[in-house]
Amino acid sequence: MSNAGRGIRFSIWELLLLTACVAAGLTCLKYADRNIWLVLANAVPVCLAIAAVIALADRGRRQAIAGGFAICLAIYLALLMNTGSAARGRWATEMMLDRLHKSMMTQKWIDGQTREDIGNPPWPTAMLGNVAGVQVPNSGVFRAIGHMLWALLFGYLGGRFAEWLYWRRQSVAAPAREPS
Repeated sequence: MSNAGRGIRFSIWELLLLTACVAAGLTCLKYADRNIWLVLANAVPVCLAIAAVIALADRGRRQAIAGGFAICLAIYLALLMNTGSAARGRWATEMMLDRLHKSMMTQKWIDGQTREDIGNPPWPTAMLGNVAGVQVPNSGVFRAIGHMLWALLFGYLGGRFAEWLYWRRQSVAAPAREPS
């Protein structure tokens, strides 16, 4: 079966995998902490390295997908690292992360001495100064995790776009024959 001229298609397996990845990503954001950040901060460069090796060593469709993934992921990470937080505040991804954080954020009350969650303190206790309100999840960690997830999404979209370009180039290189 020739894939020439085919558009971007999704298999059921790929749609299920994407659904699982979105659910895992939202869970990472809901329970954002340093451990999740450390896992993603190490996993994203490993994904980039694997994709770069595949883009260099493989041929055909997989090379196109890996190259598109690696290039788009690397560009987003480079922009992220080389842009100050004031300029990044105007990015669409940053604005979406801010809105998502506001919708997921809850206020947690902790004892200032023991750092234990005390639930909703009575107001006189809260006014004594030994109770602190904390945003959960922390906005800095939330943003860092969110940007890693955005990088992976842009990598995926870049890979799919590169695959589409590959099939388009194949259909131009091998025109369909007339039946004889």
